Amino acid sequence: MLNHIRLTKALIRSPKSVGTLVPSSRYLASQMASALPADTEVVVEFGGGTGPITSAMVDSGYLPENIYVFELSEPLCMHLKRKFPGLHVINASAADITSLECEVGVIISSLPLKSIPDLMVVDILEAARKKLQPGGYFVQFTYDLLKYNRLFNAGFHHISKKTVWANFPPARIDIFQKK
Repeated sequence: MLNHIRLTKALIRSPKSVGTLVPSSRYLASQMASALPADTEVVVEFGGGTGPITSAMVDSGYLPENIYVFELSEPLCMHLKRKFPGLHVINASAADITSLECEVGVIISSLPLKSIPDLMVVDILEAARKKLQPGGYFVQFTYDLLKYNRLFNAGFHHISKKTVWANFPPARIDIFQKK
């Protein structure tokens, strides 16, 4: 319930920086985290929100020091820093991933790509593609159960999908690999 309150407050303060009214469920979060290759050293998360996916990654054995989270909402950034000491929280657009000095094996994203203007999505995906290692993965969830965002077709191969019915609303996880 506390995460719902945090998310609602962040939405009221800055509606353009929060993409949902409901935090991701633990079921969706654990499915997202389990989609990550076990040998991944550095993971970047786009849209950390209140931290359910970050929690699932940490619970799966990823060290907070190896996770970089891009979050636009400053209050949610502060929350993530308090909740996960050692986590790299960056209060910036996901398109700023190119500023990272480290190699990136996987990007895991909660961004509402279908409701962000296409030009911004193109910028984010192009920056992600540039920063990902060869063969790197981009894990994205969407509430569109039928199809993924067509903008992924430039630079990524769609390799799998899975629907998480236990989330509210149900969500689909798509995994893409850098071409």
